[in-house]
Amino acid sequence: MASGLVSEKSAPELFHQEILQLIFNAGLSTAENVSAVSGRGVGMDAVKRKVEEIKGTIQLQSEFGKGTDLTLSFHLTMVTLKVSLFKIAGVSYAIPSADITQIIRFSIHEEQTSIRFDNEQAMLHRNGKIIPLIEATTYLDSVHNSESIREAYSAGKVLNIIVFLYQGNNWGLCVDEVFAYMDIVIKPMDSKMNPLLFSGVAVLGNGDLALVMNPKGLLDCYLQSIKEIAIDNAKRAGA
Repeated sequence: MASGLVSEKSAPELFHQEILQLIFNAGLSTAENVSAVSGRGVGMDAVKRKVEEIKGTIQLQSEFGKGTDLTLSFHLTMVTLKVSLFKIAGVSYAIPSADITQIIRFSIHEEQTSIRFDNEQAMLHRNGKIIPLIEATTYLDSVHNSESIREAYSAGKVLNIIVFLYQGNNWGLCVDEVFAYMDIVIKPMDSKMNPLLFSGVAVLGNGDLALVMNPKGLLDCYLQSIKEIAIDNAKRAGA
């Protein structure tokens, strides 16, 4: 009230959250005396202004006798993300490292690891576990002419499988090569790109671009493609 931000009459009518928001007013200080580090009028108002300049939000929660929580929220495009970088048909992609459980390199000559096919669906058998493998052709139309998993495996080529976890299940993403692990800043991408499959794009150190895949969107695209293939097969069988 002494600062003039709230009148004596309206002060009792303020809600708890409204009282907390007063700290973001310019010139407000809770310090009784001015010192080298407090009471100079540059405080939480400056923090809030900078956060909002980059399209973020700031929230304050406080409970007497327990403490205060200050939460800063930013869009994904402002977050540094640790990813694994890989290539498919010469194009660079990235997937969040937090979603990856393992990366496997093997060929048909490996005794402990093999690929079997069930109705054209590639299944990785390793250490007693079965992991469905996702063909790039099921979610990337631009690489429809690339070599299939069956062709590469039968030819004895080394396969690179990125295994990621989604809703408690492991899924394998077959890629040409995994070439780096790094922290990136995700940038927004053109609206014409698939927003379901890609979270954004990252600029790499050499100037190349890497599309950042969304594991959920990737799996949704794959399952939809499998469903469409099953429907087409059923129609052919009934013809």
